[in-house]
Amino acid sequence: MRISPDKSQSTLGFAFTALVSLSTAQHLVEQLSFGHRTPLSPGGLTIPGWQSASENHTPQILSDRIVLTPPSPGHARGSLWTEQASQYSSWSGEISFRASGPERGSGNLQIWYTRTPQPASSLSSVYTVGEFDGLVLVVDQYGGRGGMIRGFLNDGTMNFKNHHSVDGLAFGNCEYSYRNRGEYTRMQIKVDEGVGLEVEVDGRKCFGSEHIQLPAGYHFGISAASAETPDSFEVSKFTMSSASIATPEPGRAAPFGGAMQRPFTSTPEESSPSRGSSITETQFADLMSRLSSLQSQTDRILREFANLESRLGDRHSDVKASLPGNIASGEQIQNLDQKLDGLSQTVRRIQSDVEGRDYRESLTGLEKALKDTQANLMSGLPASVGQSKSTYLLQASLPLWEGSSG
Repeated sequence: MRISPDKSQSTLGFAFTALVSLSTAQHLVEQLSFGHRTPLSPGGLTIPGWQSASENHTPQILSDRIVLTPPSPGHARGSLWTEQASQYSSWSGEISFRASGPERGSGNLQIWYTRTPQPASSLSSVYTVGEFDGLVLVVDQYGGRGGMIRGFLNDGTMNFKNHHSVDGLAFGNCEYSYRNRGEYTRMQIKVDEGVGLEVEVDGRKCFGSEHIQLPAGYHFGISAASAETPDSFEVSKFTMSSASIATPEPGRAAPFGGAMQRPFTSTPEESSPSRGSSITETQFADLMSRLSSLQSQTDRILREFANLESRLGDRHSDVKASLPGNIASGEQIQNLDQKLDGLSQTVRRIQSDVEGRDYRESLTGLEKALKDTQANLMSGLPASVGQSKSTYLLQASLPLWEGSSG
């Protein structure tokens, strides 16, 4: 089967698009994710790859969600932290959560990305955390509004607990009414080298900054705290995916500098030649592994194309073989159409002639002829019947007369 130039170019374009998609596809990092499959916990006690802690209640790990703070009692806390650090400098994290409670209920939810996990004993919120190195996103009712999502950065030198105005340290925010929605809120955090940080809520941009770069080697955490009249915070999913190459060694956060943050940099210790060489070797091995996987997938696509071409050729041959050998030419078909048109016109003329002629005079003449015929029959019928009767009686009596005479 021969492929035309246009189809060949289309096939090559599709193959190129497929290769680009494969090379930029996000892959899920299993050890830093949960909720992407059910049940949430195989045994119902722990979430693989995550450590949980709580205060004033026992966390409920259900088949499809974890309850970080219950509907009661109030003043409860709960948290989850990854056991392993992220090895990716470009990544996308997604969390699905919901909050419910009475009209005057209150509480907050934090999503963390820090150099070290917070101690299980502290179960800190952004207002009680003290010093930390990294990023935290806060969901609460700041300012008495229906809901607010804010972002904070720290390089480990600032004590948030002792700060006179923690709220003033936020580098970005957006309003979002998250309470008592019934459905889960979907928040996505995107971090990309050279692009910065972006936060989306239910598919809409909340805030971001191109001046923020988050290094690899940090831990993810989720924590919630409720007030005396509590809000119950539930999390059904947290997934982390990346298209970049793993970078085992962490960087270090830059100090907070207002609404825009300077990029994260590495300390002199972490930039030593020996460690840099180790990173290069690891990256090279990871790159070779990904290239090998990409080559395998490319070969599979090419095989699929060859198989498709073969099947199309076979199909073409089958269709051609099933057609009759004496297929009428275009000229013959045109002549047949002309004959059919002529026949159709003749039938229409006959129909028009029959429908348009007046048969009243002919029918009147026919009716008169029928009446005359009937009158003649009726007038001649009695004489014929009487003559026939006399003949019958004569013939019947003749034998009797002959007998008597003998």
